[in-house]
Amino acid sequence: MKNLDKNTLNKLLFFVGLSVWLGFAVGTTADTLFNEDFTFKHPDYWSIYFQRLLTLFAGIVLAALIVSFLASMLKALDKKEFHRFFKIQMHRLNASLRGRNIQEAAPFIQGFLFSVLSKNTKIHRLDMGADVSCLSPYGIQTLFRNNWFYCFQLIVANEPEADLEHLKRLLNHLLFSELRNFGIVGLYSAYRFKNQLIPALYIDRLYYDASINALCFEVLFVGCDADASYLLAAAKRDAAPQNNIPEVYDDEI
Repeated sequence: MKNLDKNTLNKLLFFVGLSVWLGFAVGTTADTLFNEDFTFKHPDYWSIYFQRLLTLFAGIVLAALIVSFLASMLKALDKKEFHRFFKIQMHRLNASLRGRNIQEAAPFIQGFLFSVLSKNTKIHRLDMGADVSCLSPYGIQTLFRNNWFYCFQLIVANEPEADLEHLKRLLNHLLFSELRNFGIVGLYSAYRFKNQLIPALYIDRLYYDASINALCFEVLFVGCDADASYLLAAAKRDAAPQNNIPEVYDDEI
């Protein structure tokens, strides 16, 4: 449409309108010819027939005027500014939707994580607080890294001695088992992706932050196909054998 001048556009609109009008005229004629209740013998046949055609013609003229007016307005607009305005509005809409989704999902994710950790203290040996607030001493935070992650912190007295990668795999196993057997209140427990059901939650990172003496959890909640694809890749990454296995030499055996 960029290469169409005003005259060409007007001609195109005229021929489109004429084609629609002729099509309606043919249809109206066919309707009058084959309608048993509306024949040439009807006293108001020609009056109603031409009334329909004139009504359609007036509608087409009005529509053409409106389209021509809108086309003139769009042509007068600065396309760069219009595109920038559209992008800004879409960004604001996405931010609003994202914020609302996070606010609605975060409390359920926090409650579920606290429930799983509290029921399995003998397995992971972490000191849990009295209630769910122990996972958000600084409030529930989010992190965007191509996907959105929910960040929780658990204040601990000392840095955990256990290998955190092994602990993360253990906690994910507990999460998956809980999702499969009991589900999660307020949210779905599984997401269908490429004809398979995958868990809706995954601990992507587990690390100790010495500045606040806290064990930090970065949890992924699968809300779209991109999240599901990331979860599968992360699970494959975490299940891969580590390359930092110490070598054992003959003289040490």
